[in-house]
Order: sequence, then structure tokens, then C-alpha cells
Amino acid sequence: MAEVTVRDIMDATAYDRSEVEIGPVREVFLDDASGQPTFALIGRGLFNLRSALVPLRGSRLVEGKLILSVSAEAVASAPAWSVEDGLTEDQQQRIYEHFALTDIADGKEHATNA
Repeated sequence: MAEVTVRDIMDATAYDRSEVEIGPVREVFLDDASGQPTFALIGRGLFNLRSALVPLRGSRLVEGKLILSVSAEAVASAPAWSVEDGLTEDQQQRIYEHFALTDIADGKEHATNA
């Protein structure tokens, strides 16, 4: 299985776990320690004018589709987040809790090829 690169993820369109299209990947965030992709900023809404920060835990990349392990509804109701604020551990924890991923250290953090 080939390693997933940031470019692979950036070139993808995000889909929920049922493969309902959500929107384009706008940004990828890497873990400071491992360098692995851990979050993606996903465009959503009419003309993708809004965006949501989504954990990549459990996601997979299939032929240009980033299939997330969460529902489109969970992405739509994700907590507000601003690039200017950075991404603190508290914010990460809040995002993980929203998506029912209760612990930062819980499970595989990055996307895989399927």
C-alpha cells in the first residue's frame, strides 16, 4: 500500500462515511510530532463558502475520494474554528469529542490508501 501524501489529500474531494459528497479539501494539518496528516479543512455549503475542520482518523483515500469516518451531518454541525487561532490541544479535543472520537491519542490518526 502506497503512503498517502499531503498532496494526495489536497487533491481529493471529501465524502462522508456513506460516500455522500461533502466538498473539496482546502487544507491539511499535520501532527507536530509524527508529521502525519491529522485534520483536514473541508469546504461545505453552497459554493463551499463555509468550511469545517475534520479529523482524518479512520479516513481512507480511494481514487481521489477522501472518505471520512464521520457523517455529513456531523461535519455540518462541527465546532467553529479559525485558522488565526491555531489548533491547540483543547481545540483538538473539542473537535474529537464532537465527532465522538473521545481521546486525542485514541486510534490511528492519519488517512490511509484503500
